[in-house]
Amino acid sequence: MTTVSSNSKSQQTMMPIHKKYIENKTDNDLKNIIFLMFLYFLQGIPIGLTASLPYILSSRNVSYSHQAIFSFASWPFAIKLLWAPIVDSLHIKRIGKRKSWLVPIQYLIGFFMILFANDVHEMIEINKKINTNEIYMLTSIFFMFTFLAATQDIAVDGWGLTMLSKEKSSWASICNNAGSTAGILVGNSLFLILESKNFSNNYIRPFFGLESQKYGLVDLNGFMHFFGLVFIVSTTLILFLKQEKNFYHDESLDNNLSIKETFNLLNKIIKLDSIKTLLLILFTSKVKFYIIYF
Repeated sequence: MTTVSSNSKSQQTMMPIHKKYIENKTDNDLKNIIFLMFLYFLQGIPIGLTASLPYILSSRNVSYSHQAIFSFASWPFAIKLLWAPIVDSLHIKRIGKRKSWLVPIQYLIGFFMILFANDVHEMIEINKKINTNEIYMLTSIFFMFTFLAATQDIAVDGWGLTMLSKEKSSWASICNNAGSTAGILVGNSLFLILESKNFSNNYIRPFFGLESQKYGLVDLNGFMHFFGLVFIVSTTLILFLKQEKNFYHDESLDNNLSIKETFNLLNKIIKLDSIKTLLLILFTSKVKFYIIYF
């Protein structure tokens, strides 16, 4: 009877502790899911802004050949596999494996948005005609933004795998889709709507009883300055307030791979038959859409 009684008391004591552990774990997962979505949202801003430029260039009567040159600005996301092993292998242990890349990359995006805001605004909004040199300059600036966003994506993807508990690890891809889509919508669709003089004068300003103007509610200069500050402030908060923890509590092999070993592993993965088939599909899936131009 004494043994049974002691076991019963032990179970009663453990139940509140276990319940509290589950509640804390769920609370941490919820906070980390919101945090992940925010990081992917930030990532979507420069991607969406880059995607919005062709529409603005078309409205400025920029030639198709110049727009084709600008299309190279979106390439980094297609080739980020080339430097992903470097991001995954090199880090400063004191700062954290993912924060070692996330923090400086987001600072660079923020500072460059503020630094180039006036130049981009002058080339697109003020100049009546965009010449070839300015197209190359615009392409270089937004290629850099996309490159930094792609590098941030590598770091966030890796952090998402260890930030959430094993039970909620599948939510990382949901955060990616939801967050980046929201960021792209803000950087692309919402920006184009607010930048449009006609839409602002026909729908937004009359709703608030404002007079029509010769410009939209937002321009490139103001948009880039605002989100440049958002990047800088949010990254500073992440640097000092967000700790990088591994909720898997194990040391997997990939945490100890050198750059050479990581590239060798990548090479082996690419040589798999299933990956070759997937690459073939991805490289040829859009060919049918180009046939209509011939």
